[in-house]
Amino acid sequence: MARRLKDTLPKRFPRLVENRDVEALKDVFDDRSPDARDREGNTALHLTQVPEEIKTWLLDQGADINARNVDGDTPLHTHVAHPEADPRFLLERGADVDLENNRGENPTFVAVSSPEMMDLLIRAGADPHTHNEVGDTPLIAAIRTAEPSRIPALAQVVRLLDPHPSIQRDLEVTRDSVIDLGHRFESIRDAYDPATVEQVARELAFLYGVFDVAEEEQPTRPVRHDGTSPITLPGRTWQEQFIAAWDFLVPVTGRPRSLQGEAIRIAGVIADEFHGNDGVNWDDDHRRMARALLDITAQGTPLGEDEAAELAAAVKKVRKGKPSESDVDKLPRLATAWVAANPRPRPLGETTYER
Repeated sequence: MARRLKDTLPKRFPRLVENRDVEALKDVFDDRSPDARDREGNTALHLTQVPEEIKTWLLDQGADINARNVDGDTPLHTHVAHPEADPRFLLERGADVDLENNRGENPTFVAVSSPEMMDLLIRAGADPHTHNEVGDTPLIAAIRTAEPSRIPALAQVVRLLDPHPSIQRDLEVTRDSVIDLGHRFESIRDAYDPATVEQVARELAFLYGVFDVAEEEQPTRPVRHDGTSPITLPGRTWQEQFIAAWDFLVPVTGRPRSLQGEAIRIAGVIADEFHGNDGVNWDDDHRRMARALLDITAQGTPLGEDEAAELAAAVKKVRKGKPSESDVDKLPRLATAWVAANPRPRPLGETTYER
């Protein structure tokens, strides 16, 4: 009677993989199925760090090249997703290029951020125009989640997929997402490496052309304050003025050129910490920033007596780390009021905080 093989990988398996001890890894499967799995349902074939020699050996032992983990991903999905993995041996051994995971996505959904991987899958017969469970194609999904740093890769993938009948629908559905991607790129353009920024800009211009974004719709680089000109804040509400002040006075990286910009930056950082992170990162450096805002708004044309008292009370609660939403919102509102009352730029100087 044949003995029953274990169907789970041992807890020590990742350590054996890290040591790259081929014989020890083979010994694991003396009493285990070649399709033994970890807690996430991954077989050894799914794990990109397992030596290719072991994976080839497991396939020779009868391992399922199309096994699915708990997310429905096959080994091809996981290898395509990993930038340092090489899925070619899986393709050579007959991996199914169109098997879908639990989200209805074949491996091209993972490959869409890598022109090289996408080209490899297309050449192997994968369908890059398939739809997932929510009706998105790989291109639609990629554009909706794209970051500015991925613009060149995204442009190359678009070149691979165009022309194709389905891409016209993709263009219509994602046109606004491309415009939003342009806004995000322009907002951080000044922080880019000068050696690469022009390439990114050229590829973005290519995307604008493909997606039929008219010149007047294309986002432009935000105008930043030069550090010396008088400061004016457009907008009818303090919220509009605060956003304008942030875009105008606060650089993408580093400190503002003026005390006015630092007042806006401090208020924005603190508001984001409580509204966006529930204060989980609140620390002494934040407290010093809040205290500095009081000092800043006492300079030049200071806040009025009532506004100063209101800000002091809000800062006191903020510094304790448990302010109300109203307390938090007082910081950007009153910082904006102080900037509006002080149009002549004031030098920032040294600070007592690192953020």
